Amino acid sequence: VGAGTRDRLIEAIAELPPRVREIFMLRKFDEVPVNEIAERFGLSRSSIAKMMQAALLHCDARLHNGCE
Repeated sequence: VGAGTRDRLIEAIAELPPRVREIFMLRKFDEVPVNEIAERFGLSRSSIAKMMQAALLHCDARLHNGCE
């Protein structure tokens, strides 16, 4: 991953709402299972999946378009 891509990804993650960012980081970087994240936050697996989808779409848009 190039420095520019890495910097855009870091910026995109920083733009996420705090709880979504924390869930995203736990899942993608710490590889915490969805079930464990759901229990930790008192949310359903479906809610975690929706937050992850939104986070991934946001990051994808920032990486490929430079904006959301």
